[in-house]
Amino acid sequence: EYCFSCGKIKRGRVSDEQPIVFSGSRKDSEYKGIQYNDVLMQYEGIEGDIHKAPKEVKKWLIERNMNLDKLAELGIKYSRETDELLIPDINHDIPRYIQIKSFNVFAPKYKTYGKVFPYNLKHRQSNKCVLVEDIFSAIRVSKFTNASALLGTSLPTKDLIMLLNKSQHIYIWMDPDIPGWKAANKIAQQLGWVDCSIVESEKDPKWHTDKEIKRYLII
Repeated sequence: EYCFSCGKIKRGRVSDEQPIVFSGSRKDSEYKGIQYNDVLMQYEGIEGDIHKAPKEVKKWLIERNMNLDKLAELGIKYSRETDELLIPDINHDIPRYIQIKSFNVFAPKYKTYGKVFPYNLKHRQSNKCVLVEDIFSAIRVSKFTNASALLGTSLPTKDLIMLLNKSQHIYIWMDPDIPGWKAANKIAQQLGWVDCSIVESEKDPKWHTDKEIKRYLII
């Protein structure tokens, strides 16, 4: 259990000899000593109801077309102590990683702790799959089809092979920047054994409306 008052872990999977202090003012350098187990216990130790997040956080989410009920369903929490969203891996019984989205201007925007796997969201009525870079884009796209966030621009083939083999068509929808375009073409080459296409858009998937997403994916 993590104590926010004293900054120590009272019991759990990591030692309390080196206390980790979670505070809303921590800077980039302060993240270096944090381990996956620290973040997991922080996640498990808070209620973190996303509906009770500050209006500024809700505004940030709504601007990206996020549905708070859907985020809560996916176990995404908001920590008032650290001013962060905690986004757990949903594809394993115990999260193998937790991604942190910080709203603190002195902290890195995103940090991921643990062993990273693609963030896969399945759609019951779709035999297509969309590969995107980030989790929020995957959540948006999953409203209409299967989606997988690569948490970057590299394709971890072994982790996605089963999902992709079940898909009749793969859409590669990276962010509209130079690294995104390069990654999309590289991934298309790697997926030579399946039917795939690259989606070209002016914005990240999460910034698009439902109507626009459906048009890009020809749904």
